[in-house]
Amino acid sequence: MDQDEEIPVLTEVVRRKAGNELSGAQLDELCDSLAAETWVLLDNLIAESLRDVEDTLRVRINDRLGDELPKLIEKTLNEKFGEPQAE
Repeated sequence: MDQDEEIPVLTEVVRRKAGNELSGAQLDELCDSLAAETWVLLDNLIAESLRDVEDTLRVRINDRLGDELPKLIEKTLNEKFGEPQAE
């Protein structure tokens, strides 16, 4: 038996639970409602994940700037004013 044949389709599960009392239109409405709610959930999860990634990147960028910017400023000033670099 194919694995896909073992996985029930949402409409089949709903029909079994509802005792075949739902019409085709009601099933379509239920599926549309579930799909809409799923998209809202997905959108919220993506937005939350993007905020987390943004926060992580902001921290990493700030840390790197804190580490590298003073060295860059010193190097640039030394090059501009012809002073020898301290190594």
